[in-house]
Amino acid sequence: MIPKPEVDFNLLTNTSAMGCKSWSLPAGPDYCVGFVKGENSPCHYCYAGGGRYRMPNVHDNQMLRYTWWCRESQVVKVAVLSDKINKLRTKYLRVFDSGDFQNNEDIETWHEIVAQCPAVKFWFSTKSWIKPHFEQALVALNSELNVVVRRSALFLDKPAKKHPIITTAEVHTYGLGCPKQLHGSCQAAGCRACWDKKVKTVFYKLHGYPAHWR
Repeated sequence: MIPKPEVDFNLLTNTSAMGCKSWSLPAGPDYCVGFVKGENSPCHYCYAGGGRYRMPNVHDNQMLRYTWWCRESQVVKVAVLSDKINKLRTKYLRVFDSGDFQNNEDIETWHEIVAQCPAVKFWFSTKSWIKPHFEQALVALNSELNVVVRRSALFLDKPAKKHPIITTAEVHTYGLGCPKQLHGSCQAAGCRACWDKKVKTVFYKLHGYPAHWR
C-alpha cells in the first residue's frame, strides 16, 4: 500500500505556462544552497520571490511540501511521489519551478523517483552544482534517459560553468527570450527544449523583479 501524506495538500502543482505539473518548494537564501546575492545574480530577481508565489495559498502549500519532504523517509517519498506522477499519465514534469536540492540525499531520492517513472521526462534546473560534493550525484541523476539536469548560471548575462555531460541554462537582460516567453507557454510555442538533452544551453530573458523573500 502506498503511504499517504498525513495532511491534505497538493504534492504537485499546475504550471499552465509549461503545460505540465511541477514539484515546487520554498525558494530563497534559506532554501537554495546555490543562492547568490547581489543585483548581478538571477536570484535577486527570482520570480519565485514575487508575484503569485507570494500568495498565501501558494507559499503555504510550498511549506507543507517542504515539511513533508524533510519529515518522511526516502522510502516513503519515493513511493508516494512516483505513484502520484505515474497516475498523472503526463509526458513531462518540471522539478523545482521554485526551490532546489539541499543535499545529496535529495538528489538520490529524486534519482529513485525518476527511475520508477520511465515514461515521464523530468527537467531539473539547479544551482546546487556550486557545491563540488554534489557533482557525482547530479551526474548520476542526469545519466537517466528521461532526465535533463541543467546547471543554472550564477550571474546575469554570463554563461553557467560548462560541464562535459550536464547541460546549462542562462539568464540575460537582453534578447527576445525563450519560445515560452515569446508565445506565452511551452505548448503554444511547440517547444520542449528544456527537457531535451540535445539542447546544450537554454536562454531566458530576465523575467522577474527584485524578490521579496519571506
